[in-house]
Amino acid sequence: MGPLGAQPTPQPNRCEVGQGARARAHPPRSEAAASAPSFDVVTTPEAFAALEPEWRTLWARLSHTHYHYSQSFDWARRGWECVARPNGIRIFAVVGRDRGRAALIWPLMVRRHRAWRTAQWLGSGTSEYGDVLVEPGPAAPSWLAQAWSIIRSRSGIDFVRLDHVRPDAAIAALIPEVPGARSSFARAPYLPLHRWCDWDDYRRTRSRSFRSNQSRRRRRLAERGSVSFQLVETPERVAETLEWIFEQKKRALERGRLDAAAWFGSAAVHRRFLEAIVGDARTAGTLALTALTLDGRIIAADLGFRCGDRLESLIATYDPEWAFYSPGRILLEETVQWCFARGVRVFDMRMGDEGYKYDWTSDEVRVGSHLLPCTVWGRAYAAMSDAKRWLEKLRSTRRAG
Repeated sequence: MGPLGAQPTPQPNRCEVGQGARARAHPPRSEAAASAPSFDVVTTPEAFAALEPEWRTLWARLSHTHYHYSQSFDWARRGWECVARPNGIRIFAVVGRDRGRAALIWPLMVRRHRAWRTAQWLGSGTSEYGDVLVEPGPAAPSWLAQAWSIIRSRSGIDFVRLDHVRPDAAIAALIPEVPGARSSFARAPYLPLHRWCDWDDYRRTRSRSFRSNQSRRRRRLAERGSVSFQLVETPERVAETLEWIFEQKKRALERGRLDAAAWFGSAAVHRRFLEAIVGDARTAGTLALTALTLDGRIIAADLGFRCGDRLESLIATYDPEWAFYSPGRILLEETVQWCFARGVRVFDMRMGDEGYKYDWTSDEVRVGSHLLPCTVWGRAYAAMSDAKRWLEKLRSTRRAG
């Protein structure tokens, strides 16, 4: 289970009545910018490590808002250690300070992609939500624009990929202002739990057939043995459950039921990163790992992260041997009940429009993945990408015809 769904402005529920070159920014004089922020460009591992205290302080101030665990220092550090450094990828981070205090952190990793130099979020490089940490307020758009200008002029890259940007992300408003930006979107269902008093109140909104099917699945599974829902917390059980998740994903890859690119592109890289970040999250109290067991044997599991009153489901899987009993759906029901009991206001099922998600909710957001050209060469790459997509669409249309 992982951190949290995209959400509009919360409504009351109905039962309530350092290092590197320094550049001075010069924002326009206005009430929105009472002082001129300063910007540092961080490109060395030592300077990146030195950012930790400031990053954690900024994260602590902002993590209760719309941000996710993937914007934490832990996530970026593990991205550097497990993904970037072993593959010769370098760091490029812009840090903005207002009166000496970090107010913006935009971390990227820069690599070569064929003939182009490109950048993406510093992290796992897969499906996590991406955003820039920035203090909210009237000056934030100006700071983001200045940080983008520094990236374009000083990173030496041809284009930036900003994947999995939610509409409530701080960076979302900047993207339409970038000339030549290309965007694609995916649906991300979420459950706005704050609309209901409790589990029973929510359950009454589901259809009779949905409730009946869930009850029947639970009865059938209970006939096979002792069924238990667990919040996995001890180091030994966490390691065991994570190992089980990896084994299920490996089998799905072998059966052709999972796109290798979606499973990190490299199972070894994915495993190193997840093992490290799960350990960090457990220490920080952010981990939300649940399992459904039958006579003590895991048959479904959900790896997620909780930030404030939001829970994001990162990886959910089940043992196909028990598919007839829908253990994944039973675990999801238990997890939603757990969220209600723990005061979670939003449960994010993340990207993917699988039908089972819409049995639980009709709410969703469009999550964007964006290509932002920085040079003429970058615009050429964007044009080539457009042509490739057009040809793929044409082939698919001809096959369908």
